[in-house]
Amino acid sequence: LEKAQAYLRETNLPEGALYFYVLDQDDKLVGVLPVRALLMSSLEKQVQDVMQKRVMTIPSSSTLLDACEYFALYRFLSFPVVDDE
Repeated sequence: LEKAQAYLRETNLPEGALYFYVLDQDDKLVGVLPVRALLMSSLEKQVQDVMQKRVMTIPSSSTLLDACEYFALYRFLSFPVVDDE
């Protein structure tokens, strides 16, 4: 988490970012790291220890109506959009 926080200090983030999506070395989505967890957890912890591993995603083949249904049904503020890989 210490390295993640240091990286974020050097990066221009979009205003209002609430989550960070965690990718493995093959660029596969493996988790979601809420900003609050990043800021409130001990810096000695690993990202994998505090990230949420169950990730709700929207398939890239979804329509706009499908995406709207996800937001209405689950009441999340954002969803990662992923392809079949």
